Amino acid sequence: MNHLNDFITGLQFLSRIRLWPQKKWEEDGFGRSVKWFPLVGLCIGLGDIFVLWICSPYFSGLPLGVLLLLSHFFWAGAICYDGLMDMADGVFSGRPREQMLEIMKDSRSGAFGVLAGAVALLIRVIFLGNLPELMLVPVLLFTPVLSRWLMAGGVTLFPYARKEGLGGMFSNYSSWGSFSFATLLMILIFLVGLMKFSPDILMIISIIGILSGLGVAFWLSAKLKGLTGDCYGAITESSELIIFIVLVGLASQGI
Repeated sequence: MNHLNDFITGLQFLSRIRLWPQKKWEEDGFGRSVKWFPLVGLCIGLGDIFVLWICSPYFSGLPLGVLLLLSHFFWAGAICYDGLMDMADGVFSGRPREQMLEIMKDSRSGAFGVLAGAVALLIRVIFLGNLPELMLVPVLLFTPVLSRWLMAGGVTLFPYARKEGLGGMFSNYSSWGSFSFATLLMILIFLVGLMKFSPDILMIISIIGILSGLGVAFWLSAKLKGLTGDCYGAITESSELIIFIVLVGLASQGI
């Protein structure tokens, strides 16, 4: 039962999917939920596939990209998107580390945050709308799995940059065991995917996602001497966007 509660904690924090109301939140439950992040990503991906199944007979190109964007926010919410915007405001401000962290705490969006948000929206709409169907289904299904695993890595493998904060509840109560379990779960999901989808596409998603996600994580950690909750969201969102860009580029070259 504890494992189910931990999964529900992660699902209801990182998505808009509500299996039942959860009125009591335990701090250590946030840390324990990290091991289930890839499964949360799979739930989001399945939601997007459901929307694609309904819409693809009637829409293609940019209209389909817009519908998939709406689907993304319907299932996943905007928590990672908000983290990307807050991170951009702080890190690109050119201020010292402490001021960067203060700017990221501000709920108001600045110029860099608005710009990062607009670019992220455009990339998701345009590039998803231009992915061939052979790639689109596995991308929608497995990219959220990998990006949430990268979030689990950010939580457990990097120090927390603040003395306190919502992201600290994940960092303080997670462990290498949680990340190991999340890694095994992610691998299992991808192995099952090999029964249905092209190994080449899944390999490209994995390689590009891991390289981009870890690259962003190390860069932010060097800037801030650790990561914050906003950084976790930025790593998740940016790794997905880079996967979309690379796959569209490869598809345009006939690869």
